[in-house]
Amino acid sequence: MEPNDTILTFDTLYTTNEIQILKLALPLLSPSLRPYAALLIKGKELKYCMDQLPKSRIEHAALELSYLDVFLENALPYCSPRQKEVISQIKQIKHSLDMFEKMKGMMSVFGEDAPDDISTLFHMFGQSEADSRTKPPEDFLRSVMSGEQADMFEMYKKKFEEDL
Repeated sequence: MEPNDTILTFDTLYTTNEIQILKLALPLLSPSLRPYAALLIKGKELKYCMDQLPKSRIEHAALELSYLDVFLENALPYCSPRQKEVISQIKQIKHSLDMFEKMKGMMSVFGEDAPDDISTLFHMFGQSEADSRTKPPEDFLRSVMSGEQADMFEMYKKKFEEDL
C-alpha cells in the first residue's frame, strides 16, 4: 500500500459525509474564513473519533510488528534527516533480530544450553553489554567463528535475506 493510500484510508475511516461536504466547501469561503472552517472541521473529526472509542475497557493493546517495515519505509518522506537516521538504525536492529530468531532455530546443536535471547548469546561468548549495544550482533558472531563457520554463516545469511 502506498503511503498516500494509507493516509487516505485513515481519512476515509474517521470521517463522515458531513465532514467531507465541509471540506469540499472550503474553496467557496474567503481566505480569512478558511482557518475558522478548518477548525470546525477538525473539531467535528475529533468528536467523531471520540465517539468511535470503545465504551468498555481495552483488554489487549499491541503493535502490529508485521507492519513495522512498511510503516518505516512509508514514513521516510515525512521525516527530518535525524529521524531518517533513527529509522535506519531501527531497521538494522529489526533485521538483526529477525536473523537471530531464524538462527535460534538452528542453534539446537547447543542442546539444553541453547540461548533463548540475544543477551544470553552475547554473555555466552563473553561480550560485554556495552559492546552489544555498539556492535551489530552479526559482527560479534563473525568475530567468534572459525573461517568455515563464517562461510556457513554468510551462506545462511544470504538465504535468510532471500526469504525476507
